[in-house]
Amino acid sequence: MKKIKRKQFGFTLIELLTVIAIIGLLAGILIPTVGGVRENAQKLKSASNLRAIGQAYINYSQGGSRVKTINQSKLENTQSGDSIYGVVEFFAKNAGLSDASIWFIDADPAVTSYGGEIPSIVGFKNEDNIFELSNQWSTDLPIGYDFAVGLNPSAANATKTPLAWTRGLNEAGTWPKSSPWEGGGHILFYDGHVEFFNEIGEDDGFLVNPKTGQPTSNIFDIINETNVRKAPEFSL
Repeated sequence: MKKIKRKQFGFTLIELLTVIAIIGLLAGILIPTVGGVRENAQKLKSASNLRAIGQAYINYSQGGSRVKTINQSKLENTQSGDSIYGVVEFFAKNAGLSDASIWFIDADPAVTSYGGEIPSIVGFKNEDNIFELSNQWSTDLPIGYDFAVGLNPSAANATKTPLAWTRGLNEAGTWPKSSPWEGGGHILFYDGHVEFFNEIGEDDGFLVNPKTGQPTSNIFDIINETNVRKAPEFSL
């Protein structure tokens, strides 16, 4: 009787190790790429948020027969008070910008560590056409942007004067590592365009002091510190 030899199907140890090495190599190439794509998408969304804020401000400031600006006294009349939260409330009430998600940055560590619920809207108009804040709105939310108030748009160099920027920008023209982009941020200018900066230097040529027309690397040369409504300093 002849014994029938059956062919064994399978992989040798060398083949398995080769396949594992190839998979590891591909993962090493693809994972950073996917992370970079995700970060770019988040930056694009953040820039889009700021453009929406800029457009709402333009619609408000240029609506009617005279140029209007958001100032401290107007914010003091809001329920959220003279703060970045008052700015957000003012936009929702007077410029129709009630979508709360515009004010938060997905990549912000403060959003990730926030224990509460991020609201979908800032507020709404009730049956009597009176504006009401959402029940979820509070003054401890991780707002992602700082906003400048009190400067008349018609008196500013619109293409070089900031209106809002990613939270955390300091006097040195840099963002802290705890900022959404770990050391960089967007700036919304008065003409509505948005730029991304890793840091602000005098050679950038984008920022000027509206009083002197000279380039500056100090954000508080542009807007007086008392007129900058800052998001809270989140300790992470």
